[in-house]
Amino acid sequence: MVKKLSHRWCIAVIVLLTVGVGFISGAALAQNGSGIRLVKPASVPLDAPQVRVSLSQLRCVGDTLQVNIPDLQVGIIKGTSMLPLVGSGHLALLLPNPDIQKLAVGDLVAYSSLFEPDTLVAHRIVMIGQDSSGWFAKVQGMNNWEPDLFLVRQQQVKFVAVGVLW
Repeated sequence: MVKKLSHRWCIAVIVLLTVGVGFISGAALAQNGSGIRLVKPASVPLDAPQVRVSLSQLRCVGDTLQVNIPDLQVGIIKGTSMLPLVGSGHLALLLPNPDIQKLAVGDLVAYSSLFEPDTLVAHRIVMIGQDSSGWFAKVQGMNNWEPDLFLVRQQQVKFVAVGVLW
């Protein structure tokens, strides 16, 4: 059964698209008998992704959300490394071939794995730098204790996320 969304729901989806990833901090919480406790170090940067979608690019028509972003692609997330915000089955709205110079700490990127070049990994940028080999990003899944072991190079970055649908 398909349920029509009211304009109120459409506005909620728009807010999720514009706020998107980064709404939840990098610290995971767990509930125990005495309340809530921190179970992961809060060393993950709390920077939110850059705003890449404006309200003028979104339009609710009846029960349909129209997204007017050239070259936008949709990817299906698999895995648990980005929990609690993004998990298996969630849809990522992705822009291909991002301008590396416009990426910032907090952005969610999909990059090709060194070990499986046909596999894309979606993680947050936690550091950007330059070394003798050129531009690099250090990335980390929100649910991972440490950043990924290897630096992500410019040629590996295939997409930047502009939103997530749950």
